[in-house]
Amino acid sequence: MEKLKDNIKEPLISIIIPVYCVEKYLAKCVRSVCDSEYKNLEVILVDDGSTDSSGLICDELAAKDKRIRVIHSDNYGQSHARNLALDIAKGIYIGFVDSDDWIHSDMYSEMVKIATSQNADIVECNFNGRRRDVPDEMDENVLVKMSGAEAIKMQLDYRISSRFPSTSVWSKLFHRNILQGLKFPEGRIHEEFGFLCQAFCKAKKYVYINKKLYEHILRDGSTTAQRVSAKLLDKLYVYQERNEYLLNQNNKELYLLSKEQEYELLLFLAGEMAKNYLFDEEIQVRNLIVNQKQDILKSGISTSKKRQYRIFFLSYHLYYGLRNIKTILRHPREFVIKNIQKEFTIYNVLGMRNREKYYVIRCNQPKCGLFAIFMFVLDHIAYAHDKGYIPILKMEKYDCLYKENKRINGTKNPWEYYFKPISKITLMDRLRANSITYGSVNFIRYKGIFYFADKRKNVLPDKERVSELFSLVSQYIHFQPELQKELDNWYSEMKKKYNRILGIHVRGTDMYVAGKQHNKPSSKLVDLSLIQDTMKKNKMDGVFLCTDDVNVVNKFQQFFGEKLFVTNSVRQVEGKREGIHFDKSLGNGRENHKYLLGKEVIIDMYLLSRCNVLMCGPSNVAFAAIIYNNNAYEDILFYV
Repeated sequence: MEKLKDNIKEPLISIIIPVYCVEKYLAKCVRSVCDSEYKNLEVILVDDGSTDSSGLICDELAAKDKRIRVIHSDNYGQSHARNLALDIAKGIYIGFVDSDDWIHSDMYSEMVKIATSQNADIVECNFNGRRRDVPDEMDENVLVKMSGAEAIKMQLDYRISSRFPSTSVWSKLFHRNILQGLKFPEGRIHEEFGFLCQAFCKAKKYVYINKKLYEHILRDGSTTAQRVSAKLLDKLYVYQERNEYLLNQNNKELYLLSKEQEYELLLFLAGEMAKNYLFDEEIQVRNLIVNQKQDILKSGISTSKKRQYRIFFLSYHLYYGLRNIKTILRHPREFVIKNIQKEFTIYNVLGMRNREKYYVIRCNQPKCGLFAIFMFVLDHIAYAHDKGYIPILKMEKYDCLYKENKRINGTKNPWEYYFKPISKITLMDRLRANSITYGSVNFIRYKGIFYFADKRKNVLPDKERVSELFSLVSQYIHFQPELQKELDNWYSEMKKKYNRILGIHVRGTDMYVAGKQHNKPSSKLVDLSLIQDTMKKNKMDGVFLCTDDVNVVNKFQQFFGEKLFVTNSVRQVEGKREGIHFDKSLGNGRENHKYLLGKEVIIDMYLLSRCNVLMCGPSNVAFAAIIYNNNAYEDILFYV
């Protein structure tokens, strides 16, 4: 194909590239555009509030090429970014490129040549990176020409199997005249459907070339590859807006085709929402289906889809069950790998329900301390409580650092041994649940007591949040009766010796070897003169020390003598104190945590929570003590 010789004859093309957290891909994308054969370009980069270095990369690229313009915006989404660029675009033709994709060097030279020679309003090329491979026997140099109305009809009609027109804007070149007044719907994904419908309706001529000139990269973090969520309903909303537009255009044929596409989508959405336990959204879609029952059955949707709808109208529980069974039969290996719970399959098939909604806390954090898990569980309980779910705690994979090598009373699991079940739920309760939601296995920090945005500053607890979390602890987390009795005995022994007590929690000085997230103890927590001044100021007659470091215990013992109260957190071996973290020969001293299933830490936390004043640093043990204290501390001296 002959190249255009003179840049003066080349119409200006505006290339719009929305950018959000794509620092790994952005430079390659922009270089592919700027280094292409077609030179009369305006490249508009819209940084949509990126939290990585993407915004800086945009500025660096603009400094090297005067054709690049950069807009920095707050994060309002891809549609907003594209609309900002459309408002300032100067090109006769306008193209779009996703910032993690790249183009072939001859893409725009080929497409603008076709646009000018064929007087086309929209030109589209083929591309690599389709999620589903479509058979293609067409020669790559063949041009397919049709009106815009014919193109949108071809796109809407599910009976036509074709790789064009696609539902993406980045494979197309638009004449600016047909984009006048058009905007992408903001705040939604799948925003291109409605935009393209309006563009095709305004276009007099559409031309498709089968040559693959665009490389679409499929990656997990991209918008089109996101997990199923309530945002999937955006596709439905865009379809509905498209229906309304076509109805207002008095184009009954296209309107009916668009409605058929909506009907094809609705069953899929209902099934996906049910499968992913998004039951509020499932009810919303289900009601929409039921309200359009007669229109759906009279429409021109496929026979197989009508058969599915009839089953759905008979019993949507039965439909979901058959849908799951069909999936399992098609992909038995995938079914096993994903470890879909047996009870959910039975529930979906039988359709048995009650009013309860359950939230399953999957507690399989590897190698965490007992109170790290405690904070994790409490955070999930807070989330479940706010959403109106009954929390269920699954501990079978719980691998706490305090776990013993041998079983004690039939378990190695400290939670099962020392805590009561947070909810008494039977298997049949779960089978008949209105909904079951699986919680993340990671810390969600939903209502965590602290969040260290800056570890250099002292952070005091939010009293309102402490009170809220204490209420949840009182409702859901209870010690076994034997342990509660022992805790009360320890507290009685401490109160016999001292009236007013200063509680101090000091992480072991070797603690930081366990992970970068652990701080070395603050020097103020072992500043004995400062502690003594604090005792005098608050009229304290005793010090309770919670630590696992033998050096700290010995130092306090020498200074405070009889005023010091300690438990067996630092255990003794043959009369000699041995700190739990003190054995450096083990490399990571946390191996010594395998001691009484962490009972010593529970005792220390409980006694710490019963003191009058608290001195501590960032630690889950101290955080738990603050919650159990329920804002009763006269003062908290927090040192980072």
